[in-house]
Amino acid sequence: MIRKPSLKLNWKYALGELALIFLGISLAIAFQNWNEQKKVRVLEREILTEIQESLSLDSLELTEIRDAFLLADKAAEKILKSKSSTPEKDSISVWLGQFINFERFNPASSPYEVLKSVGLQTISNRELRSMMAEYYDEAVPNIIEALYDVEEDFENNAYNLLLEKFEDFKFKSYAIPKDAIILLNDPSVIMYLKIFRDNRSGAMTHFESALSLSDQVSSMIKKELN
Repeated sequence: MIRKPSLKLNWKYALGELALIFLGISLAIAFQNWNEQKKVRVLEREILTEIQESLSLDSLELTEIRDAFLLADKAAEKILKSKSSTPEKDSISVWLGQFINFERFNPASSPYEVLKSVGLQTISNRELRSMMAEYYDEAVPNIIEALYDVEEDFENNAYNLLLEKFEDFKFKSYAIPKDAIILLNDPSVIMYLKIFRDNRSGAMTHFESALSLSDQVSSMIKKELN
């Protein structure tokens, strides 16, 4: 009599084989996912390091621009008060040179653009992602727009004023009026100086906001990298 093979034994063997295959596939997928996550975390650290360095450069430049605006504001106050005191012509020329000019801001935003190209989700900290977006997509454009308004005012109005009422001008150094007394008693000139000063003052809030955000983002990045 021929014995039939035990189906029960074959099923156990087959199930064991399937279990081993399934386990092998699961381990391979898990290892692949772990490896991919490790690559993402390495990329995250590299981008965060570059962004932190860029923020340091931005902070230095923004601080210089803010200080230049503060100097211009003080110069404007001296100019507007000089109607009664009649200061030396050299002093007036220096103050006017400090005031009648403009600034430009070139943000070091390349690392953030790289981050956007690979995906903001590369940064695992949601709050940090949000604050970086607030800085680069809101604060920085606001500053650039505010500075552009000042520069446009210079090109459209201050430049013509310089040509008409000044005998010499060196950008950010001096502006020598043809007649300081007439200049400082001209209502249209005084009104323009006040408007130009107000345009600058409006930009100051953007500088303070951006510098504060930059410091916060840098601090958060430092914690992430430690």
